[in-house]
Amino acid sequence: MKILSANDIKAVDLATMEVQQLTSPELMDRAAHALVDGLAETSLLKPTTTGRILFLCGNGNNGGDGLAMARILQSRGFQSSVWHAQIGQPSADNQLMKDQLPNEVEYRVIEKGDDLSHFSFDQVELVVDALFGVGLSRPVSGYWATLIEHCNTNKKCPLIAIDLPSGLPAEQAATGEIIQADYTLCIGLPKLNLLFAENDSYVGNWSLIDIGLDPLAIEQHHPLAYYNTKDDIRPLLRSRRRFEHKGTFGHAGIIAGSHGKVGAAILSVRAALRSGAGLVTAHVPGCGYALIQTTVPEAMCEVDDHGYAISRVGSIDHYAALAIGPGIGQNPLTINALDDLLKRIDKPVVVDADGLNILAQNPGWLSRLPKHSILTPHPGEFDRLFGSHHLHFRRWKTALENASKLGLVIVLKGAYTSIYSPDGTTYFNSSGNPGMGTAGSGDVLTGIITGLLAQGYHPLTAARLGVYLHGLAGDLAAEHEEQEATIARDIIAYLGKAFKQLRNAS
Repeated sequence: MKILSANDIKAVDLATMEVQQLTSPELMDRAAHALVDGLAETSLLKPTTTGRILFLCGNGNNGGDGLAMARILQSRGFQSSVWHAQIGQPSADNQLMKDQLPNEVEYRVIEKGDDLSHFSFDQVELVVDALFGVGLSRPVSGYWATLIEHCNTNKKCPLIAIDLPSGLPAEQAATGEIIQADYTLCIGLPKLNLLFAENDSYVGNWSLIDIGLDPLAIEQHHPLAYYNTKDDIRPLLRSRRRFEHKGTFGHAGIIAGSHGKVGAAILSVRAALRSGAGLVTAHVPGCGYALIQTTVPEAMCEVDDHGYAISRVGSIDHYAALAIGPGIGQNPLTINALDDLLKRIDKPVVVDADGLNILAQNPGWLSRLPKHSILTPHPGEFDRLFGSHHLHFRRWKTALENASKLGLVIVLKGAYTSIYSPDGTTYFNSSGNPGMGTAGSGDVLTGIITGLLAQGYHPLTAARLGVYLHGLAGDLAAEHEEQEATIARDIIAYLGKAFKQLRNAS
């Protein structure tokens, strides 16, 4: 699913009206009905709601959506109330929606400079924010910032934002005063700023509201990024042919573990096997041999010369895919082993955990990685590699730059894990939950991606598919175990069900 710029979204709206022979008010009315239905699905709007539903509306088309929603909810038996902020001149559609408000709707105007202490949230059961829309191009300041602050400070009930919380731009770093929503109903297509960690306190939970935008119009615009949904990922998954066998499903090598951290190797190896690799070999220090052989009997084990650390990796020619990093530590011998490996490897490699930390200590080594190698950092590891970042928005730009410059696939882990391609494309992932923020979850992801890579998936495809399956397995695990009780092994345990759900999804 595409994530478009604010300007391109406006162009899609216009094209939709032309193709579907709609007037602008008709499209606004369609959107308002869809928003009301979406609001009902959040469970924040209950049939028993008897208090006021207060709409904070501006004078643009976002405010027009709010005014239309107020009218629709009033017609459905709810008590709508509107505070109409006179921010500039009203758009034609905004004025029309205001004129269509029934007399039963309590309507008040807020002029610049009005005493906001006269605007109380008493007896309000739900607040709907429709002050500013996606066209906002600068921080909200002055009196209207004071209005937003008044709302954030004094509201005593849930707040729903329409499209984006007012004050939050669609595709720029967030600054200035911003509405703090409990839930955001995003219209048509995802907006970039919904997906960055620093905006979570403004956005809350969010869902996408389908208003029937023309798909051909969307297709004509180059996206800022993509939001990977089940429908986007399902076609990437291959079907297995009858006469294929473990030799054709590839041999994955995983260089992992050190004294006290062999568990990371076990998790990665198990995940690689569960992701469908035909053969998996774990290269571990001597202290890991018995553990691998007893806990993962399906895997082969190559034992390092050193008892407690990775010191040397032998021939790698027989591997279809290779990963290094989970639990390896930063022993000087291990650093030398990675240096030696980079002199010999000629196919994309997955680098995670301490493999990334070693690269951060030796930044010149990044350029030695084979093209389309996959880095899987969490934000801390990313910042050690590429410099400190205060905002995830800035990390997005840095990751795009470095994926392109180095010819690498970068998987930046977190909520909405983002995947950066050497061609300058970003893919945000839609699966996963906070219960996956647990020790070993990243080791599992490394194993999944490596297992897919061994089967012949293109590195970018292996990353996109692996990240989605990892998140989906985590969602299934949390559904049965609860988020707090989910551990990394559960993600592996539910990986088969994740494959099944992805393949069979309607």
